[in-house]
Amino acid sequence: MNRSGSVLPYLLKKYRLSEDELVLVCDNLDLYPGVIRLKQKGGDAGHNGIKSVISWIGTSSFKRMYIGIGRPENSSRIIEHVLGVPGKDDLKKIEEAVSAASENLLKLVDNPAEKVMNEINRIKNKTDNSCC
Repeated sequence: MNRSGSVLPYLLKKYRLSEDELVLVCDNLDLYPGVIRLKQKGGDAGHNGIKSVISWIGTSSFKRMYIGIGRPENSSRIIEHVLGVPGKDDLKKIEEAVSAASENLLKLVDNPAEKVMNEINRIKNKTDNSCC
């Protein structure tokens, strides 16, 4: 995923879409497992996939749908955490978040991004001492 941006110029051109119509769905270490957030634009926050997208399309003005995966207790194991298989409880939360993210992506077709973002983002992170 670190080079996922390379295909985007082709796809945006093929489907005659502008960058502001793009919604990138990606993981987020800083959200508890299963929490989703929608953001209008921003930097890469150290996420290599987002860095690639920004580099290839030349702007950071695209929406991002984040799905929380939480941080590992041992910060030296981030790569294994991101690329590995989550535990049973976290996997269930993440699968539910993927379903919720899909439903909310469809809402973006007929609703302003601000409205969908407000609906999604008002759901608070659950406090869980085993994460973040």
